[in-house]
Amino acid sequence: MKTNSQSRNCAFTLIELLVVIAIIAILAALILPALARAKAKGYQIKCTANMKQVDLAYILWVQDHDAKFLPFRTVEAEGGNKDFPNGSSGPIRGQLWFQYSWISNQLAAPMVLSDPGDKHGRPTPIQIATSWDNNPNGGLSNGAYQNNACSYGLGLDAGAQGGGAVKPFDQCQDHMLLMDRNVTNDGKNGSCSSTINNVTDFNRITGNQFMQSWTNEVHGASSGNVALLDGSVHNVSTLGLRQVLALGDDGGPTHWLFPF
Repeated sequence: MKTNSQSRNCAFTLIELLVVIAIIAILAALILPALARAKAKGYQIKCTANMKQVDLAYILWVQDHDAKFLPFRTVEAEGGNKDFPNGSSGPIRGQLWFQYSWISNQLAAPMVLSDPGDKHGRPTPIQIATSWDNNPNGGLSNGAYQNNACSYGLGLDAGAQGGGAVKPFDQCQDHMLLMDRNVTNDGKNGSCSSTINNVTDFNRITGNQFMQSWTNEVHGASSGNVALLDGSVHNVSTLGLRQVLALGDDGGPTHWLFPF
């Protein structure tokens, strides 16, 4: 009898149990959002590091080839792909993965083309390419990867001045080369002065103003990452995005390649 009495005294009452459950629920409500924010911040930091590597790879390509322009505005005879292949402008040039493959000598591995936060709004899940070849297990050139392994939009008017003219590379350092893909756009046009087809337009609405906005698909609607030709990467708001777009010298719509 004494043992049974002690057992009953050590047990939780219903009220005590409910209090414990309530405390756990309150702690979870406080901790889980903080963990989610920390995880999202980690994704954004990784995105910044990845984007900077791609940005610097393009700058290295210009230096390695003693080129005046980026590869998609440099002819094949000088190491670029403007008239690839064989003096023409093939449709493969309008594929984002193909343009990134042109900097394979400057970029150690294509895995940095994938943003770890790029998990929503894609027609197929993001893939991680680990090599530049056609290997079915991670090769960027393989059909299972290609644009499925790319997250960042490529600015085809980086270095452009308007009407097909280009500026000296050292005079267009504030032009945007890369951006997170989660941005509104004005649809796809036929081509741009880079002679690439299947491009996405960002139109100026009045004077030099743009109306593009970040969406929620990658890092949220409040901000996103952009990379400039000076090698810098910036996290900018929607207003900041519009201001950086306006720094371009093309004068008309700006043209971009996106994964889809």
